Amino acid sequence: MDTTQERDQRLRRTVERSLATTCGDDAVRIAVAVTDEAITLAGEALTFADKHRAVSAALTAPGVSTVVDTVTVANGYGPLQDTEIARRVAAALAEVTGAGAVRAIVRDRCVTLCGSADGSASRRQAHEAIVGLGIAHQVFDCLDSTSPPDTIAAAVRQALRHHDQLRATTIEAGVDQLGVVTLHGRVLTEEQRRLATDAAWAVDGVVGVQDELELAL
Repeated sequence: MDTTQERDQRLRRTVERSLATTCGDDAVRIAVAVTDEAITLAGEALTFADKHRAVSAALTAPGVSTVVDTVTVANGYGPLQDTEIARRVAAALAEVTGAGAVRAIVRDRCVTLCGSADGSASRRQAHEAIVGLGIAHQVFDCLDSTSPPDTIAAAVRQALRHHDQLRATTIEAGVDQLGVVTLHGRVLTEEQRRLATDAAWAVDGVVGVQDELELAL
């Protein structure tokens, strides 16, 4: 039976691989510590977008459910004020097709998206547009979901079954009341993992995708 220390070491290596895949060379700036299966990220990211990318990569690593984020952001010119962040967020949302009903609340350099978007694609684009600005400490998605979980789950499973490169995989999808999809099962490659999460994101009503897929050795 594995000891806690062995499980922690294995989990740390898994998170480090996920960071290397997602963040490339920037992964060396982020340190990963695991204690009793609790993940802590430390180090320095160049931008808030890089920080968000690192935290997201850790959260989507197999076996990870929570992350303690202590990553700092290198910023030689000082943080923007909320009013300037709000102006830039509004301009970014105006460029996203289908995001006309999306509203943003800015407080303490954190952005909360609320209202509604026309489908999952617009929802995802709105979220990525704000993250891509690199000026928000955190971006929270509180947009309305109009589809019931059972309907979303059935649509996700159908999308996975009909994808040419995913038919041979054993992927299961669950959806919670908020519209967050959790993917379970095994994939053969990291490319299949990416295709599965992209397929889930493309389904209308999906507000988030939690990747708990395992890579077959």
